[in-house]
Amino acid sequence: MLKVLIVDDEILIRVGVKSCLNWEEHGFEVVGLAEDGVKALNLVEKLAPDIILTDIKMPNMDGLELIEALRKDYPHIKVIVLSCYNEMEYVKRAMKLGAEDYLLKLSVQPETLLEILNRVKATIEQEREEELKTKQAEKAMRTNKQILKDSLYKKFLKGALPTEDFLLGLAEFDVKLVFDHYWVVCCRINDNQSKRSFAKQPLRDHSFRNIVLEMLGDFCQCDLAEVESGLFLLLLANNPNLDVVDVCAKVNGSVQKYLNAVVSFGISRGATGAGELKEQYWQARTALDYMFYDGRGSITQYKEKLAFSTEPVFIERDLENLLLGAVESLEPDQAWLHLEGLLTEFARHKRYSPEAVKYAIIEVIYGFNSLGKKYELQERFSDFDVKDNIPTILSMETLEDLKAWLKKYIQNLVDALSDLKLERERPEIAKIKSYIQQNIDKNITLEDAAELCNLSKAYFSTVFKKEVGESFTDYTNRLKMEKARELICHHGLRCYEAAEKVGIFDQSYFTKLFKKYFGESPSTIRR
Repeated sequence: MLKVLIVDDEILIRVGVKSCLNWEEHGFEVVGLAEDGVKALNLVEKLAPDIILTDIKMPNMDGLELIEALRKDYPHIKVIVLSCYNEMEYVKRAMKLGAEDYLLKLSVQPETLLEILNRVKATIEQEREEELKTKQAEKAMRTNKQILKDSLYKKFLKGALPTEDFLLGLAEFDVKLVFDHYWVVCCRINDNQSKRSFAKQPLRDHSFRNIVLEMLGDFCQCDLAEVESGLFLLLLANNPNLDVVDVCAKVNGSVQKYLNAVVSFGISRGATGAGELKEQYWQARTALDYMFYDGRGSITQYKEKLAFSTEPVFIERDLENLLLGAVESLEPDQAWLHLEGLLTEFARHKRYSPEAVKYAIIEVIYGFNSLGKKYELQERFSDFDVKDNIPTILSMETLEDLKAWLKKYIQNLVDALSDLKLERERPEIAKIKSYIQQNIDKNITLEDAAELCNLSKAYFSTVFKKEVGESFTDYTNRLKMEKARELICHHGLRCYEAAEKVGIFDQSYFTKLFKKYFGESPSTIRR
């Protein structure tokens, strides 16, 4: 029976959530109700809940502060967020802090709540099973010092082990480190090959340990522990003159030579005293996160101002409309130009955390998903379901990986949409759209287009808008402006040259039309 604590400043919500399920029947027990984070923490100490359902906005201590406190002192407790429709940014922050899932509390259905609870229950049971297996393995494999030592580091970094006990544990493993001056280096192994089987990963990790310890053991005191799958903590001590960057570069060279892999490094600022190890580890992890922008094999040293913005990433509505319009017009290159520009800005400033960028891209995919629903592409587009794509996006190690995936995603979406439109589109409309694309430098009037299609002007106008979703004039002007923007931004043409290339010789009219579609003048865009 898993114990559940419900936290919300509205009594109707607390009582409503408690009353909507027969908790015991499904293996849960509501052990308490709290109206804010402060009272919830008091109950946590007394009741030891396994799951907490919490509101975000509350007096005294809100849900985000509660999640942070739980992550620090009670990392095993799972959190489900209760939110409103207008709190999605807070929900994203809660998910980044470690919440398992969220519910819209004003429209929560018992079956939805039960589904999430069962999923969290499965996670808890799996973690407990894994913890039990770990304990059994530790007991059965006393001779395997490395596994036990890795566990020692993990417990210490999670705050589950006092510093004194940690140092005593290191001594038991014959780790001789003097913490008068040391660095922490986080090492992430990145395979050059696209994939390696799970059976080979333990061998790779074992080989990596041997390479590092053999290289460094002769000239500096060090220790190495795997704190996550493929993530190692390298502790370098007792040599303040050590060139840490050079050490990392040499390790990387050997790993590439012998393991066909590269390693990315994040280096802490350096400290004295074992009590600072957790802070040094956090610095090294933060520096390592810049691998997302700098690529595999990067070596980044933590600096005082090296920190990502905590602000969420907002995608401008105009950009979303441009992306959707380009895809709907079957112009994947144009759509990619818009999106690549955004990603290039991310890479240039390195302001946002990898998670913030990935969640922003997920929002973009949701926009494409709405387009897929509009045209009923579920059967044609294998990546249609956003939920299936979220784990893929969140697992991306670098921005280049994300860009490659997105480019392929857009092309596949356009291909599916193109196939559908070819089946549905009237041949005369397809004919005139192709003609416009091939003659973008000409001023094709509605009369010209109707004549080419052997239709009356009025009937052609009606059919075109129904088929394409916008008037003939708007469609033509949009294509001209998108082409002009491409010529200005990516081919270095002057504004008047781009205007002439799309058949507009009145510079004032061109500027007015350009601002209508992009919100800025062509000269501003060019600068």
